[in-house]
Amino acid sequence: EDYIPNLEEGINFYKEGEHREEITRLVSEAISDGTPWDTELIIVTAKGNELWVRAKGEVENVNGQCVRIYGTFQDIDEKKKAQLDFLTITERLAVATKGANVGIWDYNITHNDLVWDDNMYRLYGIKKEDFKGEYEAWHSGLHPDDRECGMKEIEMAISGEKEFDTEFRVIWPNGEIRHIRAIAVTERDADGRGIKMIGTNWDITELKTAQMNLIKSEESFEGAFENSTIGMAQVGLKGEWLKVNRSLCESLGYTEKEFRKMTFQEMTYPEDLDKDLALLGQVFKSELKSYQIEKRYIHKKGHIVHAMLTVTAVRDIDGKLSHFISQVMDVSSIVQAELKYKETSERLNMATSVANIGIWDYRIEENLVICNENMHTIYDIPKDSSNVKDDWMKRVHPEDQERIEQEIQATIADEKPFNTQFRGVKPNGEIIHVVVVGEAQKNEDGKITKIVGANWDISELKNAKAMLENSKESFQNSFENATIGMAIMGLDNRWLKVNKSLSKSLGYSEKDLLKLSFQDITHSEDMDKSRIMMEEVYTNKRDSYQIEKRYIHKNGQQVPVLLNVTAVKDLEGNLSHTITQILDLTDKKEAEKSLNALVKVT
Repeated sequence: EDYIPNLEEGINFYKEGEHREEITRLVSEAISDGTPWDTELIIVTAKGNELWVRAKGEVENVNGQCVRIYGTFQDIDEKKKAQLDFLTITERLAVATKGANVGIWDYNITHNDLVWDDNMYRLYGIKKEDFKGEYEAWHSGLHPDDRECGMKEIEMAISGEKEFDTEFRVIWPNGEIRHIRAIAVTERDADGRGIKMIGTNWDITELKTAQMNLIKSEESFEGAFENSTIGMAQVGLKGEWLKVNRSLCESLGYTEKEFRKMTFQEMTYPEDLDKDLALLGQVFKSELKSYQIEKRYIHKKGHIVHAMLTVTAVRDIDGKLSHFISQVMDVSSIVQAELKYKETSERLNMATSVANIGIWDYRIEENLVICNENMHTIYDIPKDSSNVKDDWMKRVHPEDQERIEQEIQATIADEKPFNTQFRGVKPNGEIIHVVVVGEAQKNEDGKITKIVGANWDISELKNAKAMLENSKESFQNSFENATIGMAIMGLDNRWLKVNKSLSKSLGYSEKDLLKLSFQDITHSEDMDKSRIMMEEVYTNKRDSYQIEKRYIHKNGQQVPVLLNVTAVKDLEGNLSHTITQILDLTDKKEAEKSLNALVKVT
């Protein structure tokens, strides 16, 4: 027998809350003024299951009065849930890319159609209306020295020779140069022809600057080497390990003593050795000063360790190769995460896993946090944690906990966005520095129901900046207290800074020397060779030189010296200034005269 419900029972099929309230309103309007409806709501089945349906209602009127309401249900449960899941992923992707300043692009190779998201325009410093949306428009924004390489990288990716994974410089309209990291995957048709590329860009200028300054800061190198969170080593010209730090020992499982009995060739995964040696060969030929590759090492226990290797050549005062500095960042966890979540949205995966961003979704009423695996990795939270929110807050440094709780509550109260930095403490006591960006999400009534956000670990950058500051302080102390004369000289040959020893040797006060150029106090007979050597430095024919010459003391006497001049270049490789070391040879020369006189007498 057919079931014939009354109006109240029919309405009670709908999920209690906003869905039941909405159908009640629609029915009331239909009865009062004959308005039909067509909407999407949740009903509860006889078995208690929630089901999304498309509900349509019609009204039958007689003499202007509603006498019957009838309608249909359409099961849209799978489609609706897929739409909601897609919306959630889209929201998370938008927050992640905006917070991390990651740009996403889509290049249709066949039609030469290039589509950028908003972050891409910010990365390249241009307005949306000024971008033509073609490959040539991107290519023209590259630094002239990087265009040929950028074009080759694209061509190799399209041909299938290699994936697109590179770094390059872009020039903003105001002349500012920025460093960009770019990664992309290439889609192919049934014949294997590249038809589309999807990729990400992010700005690595600050990290590049910090790395360059750190390399140049020799005074702080030892501390940076030993305490670095990534593996570091000094490697000999034949591949022997000269010195390794604790992080590298932990990554590959060998003791420092065991390292010194082996070469990097023995630890490298066989399939990756040729490409490593080929790049190293270019360094030996002076075609490259450094290189970076992703390669695999073999752990002492036999398993593979994925690493990002950066190799920098170190040369002696004569420009000959001395050894190499290798930085080995263990990226095994990132590689494993990429494999595990390959089926996840391509763009979200690239924006989170590659950039190591933790994504989280805090549902306020449920007091529940849902997050990706990167959050577990950043804070060392167990993957089987039953309460991620509590475990997350326990990882916040005790001195920062109260402030973070207040900022979360302020975001819930709609007072300000959740945008902050704090320190985290891992179970092993390691302190990390984290940037957090979150956005409040409101329901239809304007009430904040959740906060979606992104985290990323900036500990390495914080450490690099701190070590750079220590390096600057160490150099300043060494400069001021050196027993030999030291000076910094500008490109106009004028002294920019001198130490006390130099003032004492030449008889001038520091103030007097800063008003002079080196030519003003150089002996006239030594002027030509000094000028020739400096010209070779200015024209990049040499990085340093050492000569004996004579200066004129303030009292008019000659001061014989051993002069060593070293060029200092900026991040772009342009000459910035020179550092001069001046050893006073007066006592040595007087001793030689006395000895010669004694020899003549005898």
